Amino acid sequence: MRQQYFQHLTGTTSVAYGPAQPAPNAFTAATQIQRDAESTIWTLDESAGNALTPVWVNSDGTVAALTSVVYVVTLGAFAIIGDELAFLHRFGPATGVTLTFVPLS
Repeated sequence: MRQQYFQHLTGTTSVAYGPAQPAPNAFTAATQIQRDAESTIWTLDESAGNALTPVWVNSDGTVAALTSVVYVVTLGAFAIIGDELAFLHRFGPATGVTLTFVPLS
């Protein structure tokens, strides 16, 4: 079984809440590598200054235990990760980031 330490954070078309499913997305367009997508992943925490937190649904329908967003300098990309130590061991340094919802005035 292939270990998955992260999910790409990229543009995609809207798909229903649930496990990743086939949908046009920027990763596939840029790499020609087919990847399924989730788009309904964000929760808004107004008590934490409008922080956005990803909620990833695994292929078996369970919700990933812990997820956070990191910026991977060596790749120049953002990723959603679950197991931080496993990710860092495999892919190297990453900086944790907080995404924030800013309403238009």
